[in-house]
Amino acid sequence: MDTLKLKVVTDLIEGEWSITLGSHSTHLNEEKEIFFEFSKPNVLTIPLGQLENRINVFKVFIRKGEVSHECWIALTPVKEYPKVCIVVGSPRSGTTVVGNMIQQAYEVKAHGEAHLAELFSNLIEQSNEFLSNSPAALNKGTLVWEVPAVLLKAQLLKQLRDLYITYYGTSAIVDKTPGIPMLQALPLLLLAFPNAKVVYCQRRGIENVASRIRKFPKVKFEGHCRQWAQAVKVWLRTKKAISAMLTREDWFIEVEQFNLATSPKSVTQTIGEFLGTNTASINRMFDYQAKKSPQVTGGKPSDITSIERLDWEEEQKAFFISHCGGLMSDLGYSFDESYFKKEAH
Repeated sequence: MDTLKLKVVTDLIEGEWSITLGSHSTHLNEEKEIFFEFSKPNVLTIPLGQLENRINVFKVFIRKGEVSHECWIALTPVKEYPKVCIVVGSPRSGTTVVGNMIQQAYEVKAHGEAHLAELFSNLIEQSNEFLSNSPAALNKGTLVWEVPAVLLKAQLLKQLRDLYITYYGTSAIVDKTPGIPMLQALPLLLLAFPNAKVVYCQRRGIENVASRIRKFPKVKFEGHCRQWAQAVKVWLRTKKAISAMLTREDWFIEVEQFNLATSPKSVTQTIGEFLGTNTASINRMFDYQAKKSPQVTGGKPSDITSIERLDWEEEQKAFFISHCGGLMSDLGYSFDESYFKKEAH
């Protein structure tokens, strides 16, 4: 890509523009003006050939009449992205089998879980808090006062990307990390790897909570219910936000664990087509799912029941319906052995 194109709000096009590419210390060293033009009525085009091979920070200043606006833009150079697939979902929703299937497709190995993106998401959040509110960052004249938050975020994004490549190489990266923190970190991962493909694993609340209870008996029943519901809500919000950020929706698919267990060929074919893999890769995924799928706590993924037949106390059933019932209905799930509501399946 030789140029960077930025969309501009129509009302600002006729204003006074200043775009500066400077050293990281704009107060101590000279800044460099770069040339730009409007290639379309509302598109600002910046030639990337003028940039150095490092993280570059733009200071954009716009003035129209008495109104002015200043913002920062950071660009991180990347020579080539590896193939990246991120498998997420609520724990006990099939993330392990799907993650292992995709490793088979790409013929690579990865850790059981990564949790690296969660770490960097916390680092960025803490750095933003420090730059906004710490006494040192508010003291004009210090270096930390001058550092724009977007620069620090870009540096951390580059480190996140470099760490994945250090451990997994440049061919293909598979990260299977279930849980709410990983779902919340997805926008950061899509900034680090805009080409990444995301597989979201879903399972009906009844079976998910029942499996959670067997796997994690020390967690309270109410906690399991809340976590399943919260994971679904976070995914729905995150999916919408990332689609808006990327201006496309082909970056993800949703895999229902029950469908994978009962219609493995069809679901595996869908995953393979989403990944853009060949027939041999799809066959490896199918063989893994059929022969080497990890043991499931308390039964097969295809085992279903009704809420009435569960050995939960009546108060627990009422709590589940109160906190998970609405999402169950929105997702097309039933409360009986049919698994899906008839009109939804």
